[in-house]
Amino acid sequence: MRSLLCSSFCFEHLFRTTTFLSDFLQAPDLDLASALSLIESLISSLEEKRNDNSWGEMLEKAQALCTKSGIAVHSEDRVERRCPLQPPRLQEFIVDAPMGQRPPLTSTDDTTGNVNADAFQRNFLQYVYCKSEESKLLGKDPFNCPACSPEMVAVSVDGNRKLYRFQKANQREEPGFFDGVFLAKDSEVSTFVEEVRGAVKSTTGRAICGETHWSAARETSRQSNKLDEEGVEVAVCRHGFLLKGLNMYQGEIFAYPMFLQKEFQSAKFLAMDVTCQYVPYMDKVSEALTHFKPFQEMRHCLSVMHAKAHNTKCEVKLLSN
Repeated sequence: MRSLLCSSFCFEHLFRTTTFLSDFLQAPDLDLASALSLIESLISSLEEKRNDNSWGEMLEKAQALCTKSGIAVHSEDRVERRCPLQPPRLQEFIVDAPMGQRPPLTSTDDTTGNVNADAFQRNFLQYVYCKSEESKLLGKDPFNCPACSPEMVAVSVDGNRKLYRFQKANQREEPGFFDGVFLAKDSEVSTFVEEVRGAVKSTTGRAICGETHWSAARETSRQSNKLDEEGVEVAVCRHGFLLKGLNMYQGEIFAYPMFLQKEFQSAKFLAMDVTCQYVPYMDKVSEALTHFKPFQEMRHCLSVMHAKAHNTKCEVKLLSN
């Protein structure tokens, strides 16, 4: 009976301490910075209670309640706290160390041992997500090139159709942890594409420059029946830093690099593999939608690698930019 009363006192103290935090975290106007501070304070408070003095105080309260209620109390000095049994498959991963302490690492042999791959991946993803939320609270931009700040000179845009994803039956649509952090939100991209393609009539056919047929320079592209996402369009700076990306659902249409150009209008140069086909299309869009006029102020150029596949006139003109 005394064991039951001691457990009741422990739970009562724990719930009384955590009730305020629980109500605060469920509030509709939750402030993440205040919540983080409150959680750290609660953890510190609970750690201070994990000692023999706090346990003795709860034991005395249980003893007094038993005496007052006329409950027979045995003569044992204290109730032994039992450690929960761990599943046998986890026994080899248990580290025998005092609470809150780890033995110091004295050699490289101390870091060897078996690692549960699934548990490590899950914990690593949780760590990355926590660091991402911390950076968001501190106002840090994780995809920012220090050398290009504060004035960016050039941005290069290209698509990668190898990063496709097949459609799955009965797939649940759950929001991702990093939605909108690097890859733009699909809803925003879709709205932009509809606006652009609604203002300018697209023409079918393959774009040709020199002797090269550029599949990336199509104004129209049908979505594959078997694919959910056909690839990724990515923008990088001239130092190779990833800046922004988006999922492609209709192949490498011109509206996708135009969305990325909108994100980096402060840059002076925009490099693409099909610049000679993209610029006329962008000019038509700017004439139809006047708020795209600033796009024409950016200078367009070809990368050295892609320029070799263009005709001589195009190569000289766009490389000289």
